[in-house]
Amino acid sequence: RARSPRSRRARRARVTRATLIPVRLVFFAVAGLVLVPLTGAASTQWDERAPMPLARTEVVAATVGKEIFVLGGMLPSGAPSNRVDAYNPARNTWRRVPNLPAGVHHAMATAAGGKLYVLGGYGASGAQQTAWVLDARRWRALPRMPFPRAAAGAGFANGKIIVAGGVAAGTSAHERCGPR
Repeated sequence: RARSPRSRRARRARVTRATLIPVRLVFFAVAGLVLVPLTGAASTQWDERAPMPLARTEVVAATVGKEIFVLGGMLPSGAPSNRVDAYNPARNTWRRVPNLPAGVHHAMATAAGGKLYVLGGYGASGAQQTAWVLDARRWRALPRMPFPRAAAGAGFANGKIIVAGGVAAGTSAHERCGPR
């Protein structure tokens, strides 16, 4: 069945409106607000939610259970933050979580098995090799990454943490950590 030019234009207009959402999200996230789609990921309607307790940029976030954890970041002074907050979208509330052992921005975070992992980032002395896990409401050190790394992506695959990309001088910019 042939589609009319009018239906193609309407479809393009819907796509164009949908692609503007990430730009709005970035703008409001920097301002310290969380925006959540009202009716699903494809929705073009957004809702302003409770502001973050402490405004900061260059944060990292990961989901554990039904909460979104926002970690580290850069304070308005430019100093790295060690603050951690957890947001509950169902209740539209924030709660404090134990601070990171050191302030970082542009870190990487991932979660698996109900645990939150934070890797690298920039600290007061530059890119870091650190790796931490939030275990029973306490941060525990993991083996250091082979190279300092910041502004990368992290995830779990086959029981291992994968760190890819980012800023790391003299490396292939791809590492993994976990049981052999």
